[in-house]
Amino acid sequence: MMRCKELEEYIQEYCSERRKIKWEYLDKHYSMLFPAFVENLDILIKNWCGEQNDKEQDKIRYLIFQRLRTSGYTGTYEISMGLSNSMLYLDEYMSCVYWKPNLIYENINSDMENVRKKLEQTGLPKGKYIISRRGRFYWNKEIPFEEDAQVFEEYCSRARRAGDWEEQLELCWKAVLMYKGAFLKGSAQEGWVKAERERYQTMFRKLVKYMAELLRTKKAYIQLEKLGRHVSKAAPYEEGELLVLEALTGMGRTEQVEILYGETMEKYRQVYMEEELVKLKDFRRKMQEQLDHPYDILDNIQENMTERLEKVKEPYQCNWVVFREIYHMVARMIERSGQQVQLMLCTLTDMEEHPIRSDEYAEVLSRYIWESICRSIRAGDVVTRYGRGQYLVLLINTKPEDCQEIQKRIDAQFRKKNTVYEIRYNVKSVRSLNNAKDDQNLS
Repeated sequence: MMRCKELEEYIQEYCSERRKIKWEYLDKHYSMLFPAFVENLDILIKNWCGEQNDKEQDKIRYLIFQRLRTSGYTGTYEISMGLSNSMLYLDEYMSCVYWKPNLIYENINSDMENVRKKLEQTGLPKGKYIISRRGRFYWNKEIPFEEDAQVFEEYCSRARRAGDWEEQLELCWKAVLMYKGAFLKGSAQEGWVKAERERYQTMFRKLVKYMAELLRTKKAYIQLEKLGRHVSKAAPYEEGELLVLEALTGMGRTEQVEILYGETMEKYRQVYMEEELVKLKDFRRKMQEQLDHPYDILDNIQENMTERLEKVKEPYQCNWVVFREIYHMVARMIERSGQQVQLMLCTLTDMEEHPIRSDEYAEVLSRYIWESICRSIRAGDVVTRYGRGQYLVLLINTKPEDCQEIQKRIDAQFRKKNTVYEIRYNVKSVRSLNNAKDDQNLS
């Protein structure tokens, strides 16, 4: 969501220019502010004198001007003027009147109309959003709107009721990306806001914890990194960096792990300082666990490396870095084993066999093609996403002529999604290490 930020940026230039014009107008007509000011001050002094006669107040010692707290929410200029004999008990011993400088609000209706017309250019619906009835203001029910906090809560609720993990993860992603930061950050002093903020933060933490565990189980390190980076941005110092670090470690990106480790430790050191050294050390311990392992015996090490039984039924799914290392290892092994291994490239295309490069279409269909491939190949095969709309499959102990049958199975699964898009296949045999060297020498 956060369309409000986008809209603010869109009209920023207009607001800046309008503010400049308004200040010039106030400077030119400054004297027009004084009649109302003097009138309110006169009322204030009369009230004070009356209280002095009743011996309820002492001599005037302070003249106070303060902007109302509500004007902080609305961006307006309502001011209270007060007289007091004490700064210590100001709330108890101050008489005040409220003053709204009407000069500032001249032409406010035309200003609002101009802003509304500008915002309509961004795609907002036409019409009045706020309507007035008997001195009260209401949202116009004819204008549709979406409250991001409510939508976030609905996605969380739907995710809990989802039937399978894929649907659950999709709803979790929608919910977690909806969370952009603390609830009503500019209204921290309101009691109900604080309670709601804490409730949403708790929901967000539980959501992130569940998603991290699910992505960890599926070895979906690219998505885990995305989750961690979003947490770091939306909820700083909630240890989102740990998730990024874990994902980078899982993808074998050692250099990036070391850089992130140093940056994160410096970041937390600046925030926690000496008084929270214990929390900082705990964070260091968690990060260090991702970089190193404690001393252990071989049985335990082997047990920790063993895959879960349900994962063995699926093909090995990994990122491009791991896939490339597996390819190198397979090229070495087939030198002695004599196995045939095929490398298959699956490319998402339109009906004219043009690759799909659009973010909108490729991302929507990426899950479909991934599922179709994983449901059509064996547990001993390896699959990775190479790029937008392209996937690589390493088919172990497979002859070239067998690839057509595999392609048919993938197509059959993909057609169940009722899409007009197609998959184009390219297959090449994996060469042994020595054959690859001979080819290089010939070239």
